[in-house]
Amino acid sequence: MKLKKPLSIVFVLLFILCTVSILPVGAAYTTTPQIAAGSYHTVSLRKDGTVWTWGLNETGQLGDQTTNSSTIPVQVIGLSSISAITHTFNHTFALKSDGTVWSFGNNEGRQLGDTTTNSRGTAEQVKGLSDITAIAAGDTHTVVLKKDGTLLAFGSNKRGQLGNGTEMDKPSPTPVVGLNNVTAIAAGDSHSVALKKDGTVWGFGSNGNGQLGNGYTMPSSTPVQVEDLTDVVAIAAGVAHTVALKANGTVWAWGCNINGQLGSKVQMESSKAAVVIGLSDVTAIAAGDSHTLALKKDGTVWAWGWNAHAQLGDNTKEDRNAPVQVKGLSDVIAISAGVSHTVALKKDGTVWTLGYNKFGQLGDGSISDRRAPVQVLDADGDRFLNLNEIYVPPASSATSETATSSKVTTSRPESLAPGEHVELPGEETIIEIDESETLDNTAMLKAAIKSIINLFVVVILPFCALGFGGWFLWRTMKKRAIEEEDDD
Repeated sequence: MKLKKPLSIVFVLLFILCTVSILPVGAAYTTTPQIAAGSYHTVSLRKDGTVWTWGLNETGQLGDQTTNSSTIPVQVIGLSSISAITHTFNHTFALKSDGTVWSFGNNEGRQLGDTTTNSRGTAEQVKGLSDITAIAAGDTHTVVLKKDGTLLAFGSNKRGQLGNGTEMDKPSPTPVVGLNNVTAIAAGDSHSVALKKDGTVWGFGSNGNGQLGNGYTMPSSTPVQVEDLTDVVAIAAGVAHTVALKANGTVWAWGCNINGQLGSKVQMESSKAAVVIGLSDVTAIAAGDSHTLALKKDGTVWAWGWNAHAQLGDNTKEDRNAPVQVKGLSDVIAISAGVSHTVALKKDGTVWTLGYNKFGQLGDGSISDRRAPVQVLDADGDRFLNLNEIYVPPASSATSETATSSKVTTSRPESLAPGEHVELPGEETIIEIDESETLDNTAMLKAAIKSIINLFVVVILPFCALGFGGWFLWRTMKKRAIEEEDDD
C-alpha cells in the first residue's frame, strides 16, 4: 500500500501532459471571407483576417502607405485579425475581432475619426470606439453599431446624416439619438439607415429624393421610420436610394430612380418603399451609386439601374428599370457594388468583377471595362485570388511585370449630384514597373516554422510523454511486485 501515492502522481502527470499536448499552439485566426466595393476601389477580407485592396488609391484608400493605384490586390499594411470590412466611398474601414475600428483613405469630412482632415494611406485605430459590431461609411461620414444596439456617428453632418439632432460636423464619435436595439446599418452619400431588431427601418440625413422613406423629401437630423415597411432582415444604401430585404425574400426600394435603380419598371422617384418587380428568394442585397444588386438563394445575381459601364452584366450598356440576371455568375455567396462596378464572391473563395475599370478596380490586371465577369488576380499577378486561402508569395524572388502594382495617373471625378454621371477624360494611363521590388518570403518561413512546432507538440511530445509514462508505470509496478515478494 506504500505506492498508492506515487501511482496517483504518475497518472496525474500523464493526464496533464496528454491534455497540454493536444491543445493548438499558435492557432491561426480565421474569419468569414468578405468583399466590399468602394467608389473606384475594391476591398477583400481573406479567411486569415488580412485585408487586400485594389483600384484607385488617390487618397490612400488601399492602405498600402502609398497613393499608387493598383490593378491587382495589395495587402493593407498593419492590419490582422480583421472580422469585417465595409462598403465605402473613397475611404476604407475595417473592424477587428476585438471590436476596435481602423480607417484609412479620404478624410475631407473627418470621416476617418481622427479629428483631422488629413487623408492617409496608413490604417490607424479610431479612438473612442470599442465593442463595435458593424460599420457603415457614407461619402464623408461614418456610422458604427455598438454591441448594445446603439449607434455612434462622426464626420460631415451638413444634411443631418449623423443623427444627433444638429447639422454640425463631428470629428469624433457622437451618439445617434433615439435609436436602440439596432441590428444592421447602411450609409449613402449623405443619409444613414438603421435596421432594428423588430424589423423596422429608420433613416436620417439627406432626403431630397425621398431616400428616408417617410413620405417626405425634407432632410431629418434625427431618425425617422420608413413608412409601411416591416419584417426587414437586411438593408443597403446607394448614393440617394435605399434598399431593404424582407424575411419573405422580396426586395423593396425607395428614393432616387433616375436610372431605374428602384426596380419598379418606372423612372419616378419614390419617398415610400415599393416592391422590386419580379424578384423572390433573395438572400442578400447591395446598392451602388445608381445600380442595385440582389443575390438569390440559388446563387445567381440580379441587377438593375444604371448600366453605362455594363455593370449590370447583361452584355449591354442600357439602363434597366427591372432586374436582369448577371450572366456568367453562379454559386455566389456575397455581392457588393461600387459607383459603376460590381463585385461577387463565389462559394469557392474566388472573386469576380465587372463594369467600370479605369482605375483597376476590377483587379484583373487591366484598366479595361468588362461587360462579363472576370476573375480577380492574386497579389503576384500569376494566380487568381482565393479568399479561402492564405497568400504565400511564389518561391522565386524574380518579379514579373504582372506581379507589380500599376500607377494610374488619372484622378477620380468630382462629386456629382444624385443620378448625374459623366464620362472621365480619356487621359493616358501610365504603368510604372518597379524592377527593384522583390517578393517577400517571410510568410513561407513563418508557415514552415509553425508546421514544425505543431508537429513536435501534437505528435512527438505526446508520443514521448506516453512512452515515458508507460515506462515509469512499468518500473513502479515491478518495484511494487518485488516489495510484495519481500513482505511475503
